[in-house]
Amino acid sequence: MRLAGRDLARSNHTTYRSRMALLVAMSLALPASTLSCGDAGADDEELGLLESAAGVWTNATFAAQAGQFAVAFDVVPTQNNENVVVGLSNGAADAYSDLAAILRFFTNGLIDARNGSAYAANTPLPYTAGQSYHVRMNIDAAAKKYSVFVTPPGKTEVALATNYAFRTDQAAVTQLNNRAVYGDPGGATISNFAISSAGVPQNIANGQTISGSQIVWTATPTSASSKVEFYIDNALKWTENYAPYRYNGDPSGYLDSTTLINGSHVLSVKAYLSAGGTASGTATVTVANGAAPPPSPSGDKLTWAPPGYPSYSGFTTITIPNTPSSNSQRDLNLNDATDYRIVIGDYAYAGGIRLRGGRNVVVIGGRITIKGGATASDRTGLKLWPRGNTYYHVEGLEVRPDPSIDGGSNLHDGIVIQGLSGEMATSGSRVVLENIRIGPTSIKNGTSDSEHSDCFQVQTNYPGQIWMDKITASFDYNCVMLSDVQVSLIDMRRVNTKGFDVNPAFTTHLHFFQGQRHQIMKLTDYWVVPGPGHTLATSFYPGGSNGRYLTFAYGTDAPTVGSDALGTYLTWPATANITGKARQGLPPNGDFVPVGIGLAYVSPGYAP
Repeated sequence: MRLAGRDLARSNHTTYRSRMALLVAMSLALPASTLSCGDAGADDEELGLLESAAGVWTNATFAAQAGQFAVAFDVVPTQNNENVVVGLSNGAADAYSDLAAILRFFTNGLIDARNGSAYAANTPLPYTAGQSYHVRMNIDAAAKKYSVFVTPPGKTEVALATNYAFRTDQAAVTQLNNRAVYGDPGGATISNFAISSAGVPQNIANGQTISGSQIVWTATPTSASSKVEFYIDNALKWTENYAPYRYNGDPSGYLDSTTLINGSHVLSVKAYLSAGGTASGTATVTVANGAAPPPSPSGDKLTWAPPGYPSYSGFTTITIPNTPSSNSQRDLNLNDATDYRIVIGDYAYAGGIRLRGGRNVVVIGGRITIKGGATASDRTGLKLWPRGNTYYHVEGLEVRPDPSIDGGSNLHDGIVIQGLSGEMATSGSRVVLENIRIGPTSIKNGTSDSEHSDCFQVQTNYPGQIWMDKITASFDYNCVMLSDVQVSLIDMRRVNTKGFDVNPAFTTHLHFFQGQRHQIMKLTDYWVVPGPGHTLATSFYPGGSNGRYLTFAYGTDAPTVGSDALGTYLTWPATANITGKARQGLPPNGDFVPVGIGLAYVSPGYAP
């Protein structure tokens, strides 16, 4: 949502010149100063306090900045629904048109910023008189762009403006050396003004102490960039090609500090600027995690126990190498009269794992990292070919792209069920998926519409049943893809899915065939975060107008939107074949399956 506005008309401005120049070197904080737009008061030159009457411009100079730099300050609005601007200029300002980068507290009770010829905001942000708001402005004077971040009292930082253009009147400015404030009505107190070399700002501060496994690490280049690289102790760990630039991918990537030894580490980022050249930012942090506890059951008890549990007597064990030396080590043709335990460790390869046939086949724990592949099939994490009454039980698995290759866009499909010609499954076959995290899957490497990506897909008719419990999946194109196949039952419990953009430039939309309406789908505790530009209703085919970000594609019975104490949900009253609700948002306690589920996995056990 964007908010538009304009300056209130002003005339007969009186210029107030500061009686004290504040000399500021880059990377050094300015002396504390107060800029007030309220009643006139006495100047305190020793403290650098500057005050002016209402309707009077107040200015303070700083060392001229011609490239990328950052300013930070605290601002307290003096009244609600005021009209106050705080901005940067080249020379003292005595009119709105003198300002290049502008933060405004407006009469509608919201904070916004100037973007070229109008005011706007990435996110509506209300303000309250007398409360202190911390502001960061990342400036690129050469590109005439800036970004604004505001931290309301007691809350997290909000990206108010991202790469906004300088005010149109200042399109030719080459440097900035002045800050100014003006209000009528109202005013604001400005303090703790500091200026530094911007580089590439990170949300993790220099000197910060970090701990835990789910740390959000973002970079915000102050000018347009083609990609951002994330480094830990000078080693490249992740490349993000599209904004917002987040380590391990937006929207659910995290830095796991438990993989680092306690002590000092350097987190650095490098942005490749669209205009040429690079910009970098560095933060030295202290990792302080407690002693690692022994492995414990990974969450609540699951619904379905695997065949052979707990002894797996008579099962044949096959261990898949982390880096196969031949395709035969990852593409297993199993005996349909034999039971198997398939052991997956930290598998990382340019091609996924394929299991064909077998009687009872159990996979518990492990991580599959796809490092690319020549075809979409190669970039599929796990492909299952049930034959006859094959029973597959897959649990505690993470399927993901390699985060260091091409922005983590190389996982095409997560888990696929496929049939072999002349060797199809029967109605007695089962595929059980529990405690699994998939994604993000991406269409970025797709070369045609036929190469749409899915977290989970049934590619051929499957007369058996598919049971899912505790699944977390993120995707760029599709999540559960059934298309025109026949499946007797899909039972999905404790599932949450998240749609997002890996490559917003990809605009080709996939045409879905009409799904088979006789498929029976049961939804229990099913949650959806819609993809960009979609509502909950348009996240399900045929409710969606195109093929992207669909949670699943099914039939011709459009859903109905409802709401209750837990929020918005969908049901399918036009058909008896889909039961349950699909709810909007994340589950109340977050993802059902955490990042890193597969490594050192211990099953939580199974409900009686």
